[in-house]
Amino acid sequence: MSSHSTRLSIAFVLVLVAALALTGFIALAPAARADHDTLPWRNVGAVSGNLGFARFTSTTFADQQGHVFVFYNTRSGATSLTNVNVTEYATRGALDLPRFLSDGQVNTATNTVVPGRMAVAMDHAGNLYVAYVENRGAGNVLYVSTFPHGGSAWSAEVAVSTNGGNNYLPALAVSPSGTVYAAWALFWGTSENIAIASSTDAGATFSAETNITQFGSPSGTSGVTAAVDSGGRVYVAYDFYDRVKKNWGGNLSTSDDGTTWGPALTFSNPNSNVFNPSLLTDASGFVHLAWVDNQGGSTLIDYSRSQDRGASWSAPVQLSNPAVVSTSQRTSIAESGGTLMVAWTGASGSVAGGLSYAMSADQGDSWYPAQFYTPGFNVYQPQITTDENGTFYAAPDYAYGGVTTAPDLLVWFGPPSAPSITGIARATGQLTVSWSGSPEPNVIGYRVLRSSDGTTFGLVASVSSSTSSYVDSGLANGTYWYEVQAVNDEAILSHPSAAVSAAVGLTTQERIDQLTAEIAALQNEINTLKGTANANNQTLAQLETELTNLQNQLNTLQGQQATQTMSYANLAFEVIVVVLLVVLLLNQMRKPKSPKLMMAQPGQTEPKKPDDDL
Repeated sequence: MSSHSTRLSIAFVLVLVAALALTGFIALAPAARADHDTLPWRNVGAVSGNLGFARFTSTTFADQQGHVFVFYNTRSGATSLTNVNVTEYATRGALDLPRFLSDGQVNTATNTVVPGRMAVAMDHAGNLYVAYVENRGAGNVLYVSTFPHGGSAWSAEVAVSTNGGNNYLPALAVSPSGTVYAAWALFWGTSENIAIASSTDAGATFSAETNITQFGSPSGTSGVTAAVDSGGRVYVAYDFYDRVKKNWGGNLSTSDDGTTWGPALTFSNPNSNVFNPSLLTDASGFVHLAWVDNQGGSTLIDYSRSQDRGASWSAPVQLSNPAVVSTSQRTSIAESGGTLMVAWTGASGSVAGGLSYAMSADQGDSWYPAQFYTPGFNVYQPQITTDENGTFYAAPDYAYGGVTTAPDLLVWFGPPSAPSITGIARATGQLTVSWSGSPEPNVIGYRVLRSSDGTTFGLVASVSSSTSSYVDSGLANGTYWYEVQAVNDEAILSHPSAAVSAAVGLTTQERIDQLTAEIAALQNEINTLKGTANANNQTLAQLETELTNLQNQLNTLQGQQATQTMSYANLAFEVIVVVLLVVLLLNQMRKPKSPKLMMAQPGQTEPKKPDDDL
């Protein structure tokens, strides 16, 4: 298409859109949303315990039962190897901030842990698992330690990898049946693969490892992540260096039993350089995937979602803010009550490392603009988790100065889940609204809002969290719409529930039904009177006049109802037309881009691998 015809097409579309807008046909209003993008993070302070040691490479985990854990490496200056420590907090303490409970060491063989990533998971029985790599003189071996539900100490670590190679980048996931899956990268010197093993006895023993990839010659990987959905399907995502295309790609492998794996799905496009994916499955059956994409010299953060257990995926959404430089370090993803957050390391101005994050209030359907937070120092490797209250946590690494480092615990108080109106009972001059409450235990009350036009809502009542209905009395006849909001102990409001309407007095349809019944009864009375031998003509005339009046009222109401129905249909049609025109406009304005490959440096045969914490 020529540039002249393209400009004419764009102009035509703009004229149509403007015409529709000017005639009042565009009636779409943005969905009501809580102000997720303005809620601040808070810094609880340095993670307690082992204050004389360097502490780094932290991972956070909330157990949904009132506790949040921060796992991290600790090291003195005497050795390059480390230990794994864990600090436990109660999710609610003074000012609703987490309260320190305890600190302890996980590994039993002292100073054997290879600095690097750890993975944490919990089964439905309450057993807590952490995976990490140790070197006891025979190579890097993947181990898993378990804190049994109701126990008082961590079990001795169990060796998972038995291949004698270099094992690293562990990932953990637990199925609804309690099977624990450990996935990781292993390097043999001549080849590199992603392996997986499983435990069906709460981490006491693990199966022999299975390779789910066959990369062949050394390829390299910088990120492995795993998840299991409610049906027991296992997902493992990882990045890898494609020696044919000379760039980094991203694959997703799935299995229904953890043993038989289907063909890998490549979620990166041919011009991408994909690093550090993160996976999450939620209670709705969605599978969420985020990753770093270093494309054309820019480092982006992308997101996609599957609603059919990984069979198909939504088009990637770019989450990162162009004004904040993203890095190729880890991504992290967490969800609570439909609020989804993706976090990664960003840099802006003089801040070399900060917490970049993007949020969705509708399970990934739409996203707020990415935000950037720094508590006044450089933070790295943020890993996020969320508790039973919908509170999000991160414990990123940062430097105190010199060689001593420590993670700080950061907190983001999110809004509660929206309530759901379950019904509205009608009575003379009043309506009783009932709702199902929000699941978060820190909800302290509900707000009931009313509208007489379905658009503008005002507060009519605030009730306690133990209340699930409200009687709205003294109402004039008419139709009213209601919404309900939850409020938590931080005075943060949820999204409003979906609006539900009910009428005081008779609705149009009820009045039509009433008139139809009255007309039928009156017609029957007239027919009966006409059939009598001594019919009173005056009475008959009065009845027929009343019948005509009722019929006229019915015709008027039916006409009003038909007009209203037609106006709704017209509005729906016009909205569809506007959407199609906007899509056409966007397609006309889109220009193909020529992405740049990550070029190798002089003397370098492949693109440089991103900085990592290994």
